[in-house]
Amino acid sequence: MAAPDLGPNDLVALRNRVTAPDMGAGYGNRRCGYPYRARSWLSAPVEQRAAEFMRMLLDPRVRAVVPPWGGETAIDLIAHLDFDAIAAADPTWIVGYSDISTLLMSRLCGETDIATLVYIEAAGDEATAICRYLHGMRLAGFFDGAAAVLVGRTGAKDSPTLTQLEAGLDALGTLGLPIIGNVECGHVPPQLPIVNGALGRLVFTETEQYLQQSLR
Repeated sequence: MAAPDLGPNDLVALRNRVTAPDMGAGYGNRRCGYPYRARSWLSAPVEQRAAEFMRMLLDPRVRAVVPPWGGETAIDLIAHLDFDAIAAADPTWIVGYSDISTLLMSRLCGETDIATLVYIEAAGDEATAICRYLHGMRLAGFFDGAAAVLVGRTGAKDSPTLTQLEAGLDALGTLGLPIIGNVECGHVPPQLPIVNGALGRLVFTETEQYLQQSLR
């Protein structure tokens, strides 16, 4: 079940107490989160951050959670989330990118039985490291059931003997799937919003290139 459209006066949780932007007129904003600590990559212990995140997702008044940016290790929250409680609660929009993708993807695990459009991006590591990561992901079955792979435009560095494009083709070329590069879905603007879990229709021809998304 998809989360409902946001409407006037809906409550939006901005998950950073200090730097969260104003969502503008018509929305109720709740600034939350823990102040950034300059000497740590974390704003608070994982138990505190996970508990706060759960409160947002289970609060029926909160219609969307909007982190203003990514982070480093959001993956540590996953083991502390109650996915049964989240599934039983009213759907809530989570809008984010970069490290927030870890949380967005975790909510889809085991959810789909149809072909999947997979999108990936090299956020910062150089090409040989990205090549190793992608080989590992392929061997672990990450791309099983995929219909196509979208590779986001990246500002990450090439290696002396390997480009980012070559890294992706080396690791994923044996999948036998369409691999579309330079997609506007990474850290390099402009960014194409992609709704995880939506139904998608991908068109890529000489004259048309677009991704049509619809909510179930």
